[in-house]
Amino acid sequence: MKARLSVVVILFLLFLLFLLLLFQIGLAHGAVTKVGNGDDGSDLEEVAPIQEGRILEARQKAVVVLKSLNTPGIGGLGNLLPEVENTSLFLAKKDVNAALTEDQGSFHSDMRGFVYARTFAQSHAPTRFFPIAEKLEIEQLVALHIHEALHRALPASVKEKESVVSAITLAISSQGATHDRIQEVANREIPEFDRRLASGPALSAPGEALGAGSSLTSSTLIERYPIPEDARIKQPSSFGYGYRQYHSSKEISAFPVMDMHVIQSFLYPFGNDRTPLGLGIEASFIGRPHGGEAGPLSLSARMRLWSGRGFDIGSWGVVSLNTLSADELKHSPIGRDVTTLGLSMRKELSLLYVENLLSLTLDSDSRQKIGSIEYTYSFGKVVMAAVHTGVSVWRLKLGGYAEVYLADYFRVSGGAFPWDSGRYRIISGGPELAWISSGFSVALTGRFLLNATQDANFDYLGNIMGPGVSQGSLGGSVSFYF
Repeated sequence: MKARLSVVVILFLLFLLFLLLLFQIGLAHGAVTKVGNGDDGSDLEEVAPIQEGRILEARQKAVVVLKSLNTPGIGGLGNLLPEVENTSLFLAKKDVNAALTEDQGSFHSDMRGFVYARTFAQSHAPTRFFPIAEKLEIEQLVALHIHEALHRALPASVKEKESVVSAITLAISSQGATHDRIQEVANREIPEFDRRLASGPALSAPGEALGAGSSLTSSTLIERYPIPEDARIKQPSSFGYGYRQYHSSKEISAFPVMDMHVIQSFLYPFGNDRTPLGLGIEASFIGRPHGGEAGPLSLSARMRLWSGRGFDIGSWGVVSLNTLSADELKHSPIGRDVTTLGLSMRKELSLLYVENLLSLTLDSDSRQKIGSIEYTYSFGKVVMAAVHTGVSVWRLKLGGYAEVYLADYFRVSGGAFPWDSGRYRIISGGPELAWISSGFSVALTGRFLLNATQDANFDYLGNIMGPGVSQGSLGGSVSFYF
């Protein structure tokens, strides 16, 4: 009984397998299978390898064109030259009609509907040409080689988008084509995530979680967190002008300054697109109650440490050099050289921005001679922490900030009454308003002294290029980015 049951089960399983085979055969004959880029498989028969002729000559010219334009150095096009140079070429025995939607582009078929060439949209696939292609001009054949290779070489997200492939083909094959022009078109047509040539393995998607034992190397960070196209890091260099008007307390400031004009230039010729490194210069002119004079000259080194996930993290080192003459120093307790090291962290959201700043200003001295008595002003180390936040509406940013200065001391020695403030703090803040476009920005800012220990003010910090003097300031700036 058990033996009969086993035979019945086996026969039943064989019958099911037979039905499944019939079903698969029916599907194969009842529908056309789309293969690769615009390929229904109808031309896979009766082809011969191309070993000579105009099509082969055109490929050699296409290789020369791609090398002369340095396309391997363009993000997203690194595989184009190998695909053109190494693909297997075949010639079909007869022409075929452009029956598929993918055949309708001007690079794929002529006005009568005959297809020039077909390929599979995957790496190292062969290219099949049809007799009609041999009637094309040599320049048209060069463009055809490049076009078909782009379908294999481009990132998966765009390799089957005819509009993208055609735009890049035109940029490469057009008269007067340049590397920069092709780069511009590639940047526009290929997603930034796909253009990066990372040395390490990429994650399958920007939001993919890391598996057990995985680590965030620099290459995987690059792949996982692409830089937005409109990020400021794309144009890190700037040139601008700034103006500040200071307001004093009822008491006379130790070194009264009415206003300050600043010319700023920050250039980032070093590093790369993700971590640019540059130098900055700020030259100032200060207005005094009885005329004006040259203010501090600021020299800085600045570097973006990392950009991704909407964050920009940067560091800087600034030295503000006192440029006052010996006579002017006699009347300047804040005529000191100031060295500051800092770190910035900024997050941009669709409607909100938040930025944290941390800095350390090193200690230094200045001297003032009044009559026969020389006074020494000693400024201790200063730690500054600030938070800037606000809303972003189109190109307008409206917000404010708060900052805390914590200083070791401010000392005055010389004469009969030496003085030491001890550790003190200054809390300040103000509004920020900026209009930022891709090429320039206009900004208005205010700084007000909100709270301080021991009646301290900004004079205690001795850093006119930083927080300024006395009770605060109002100012504006115009900057151009490139």
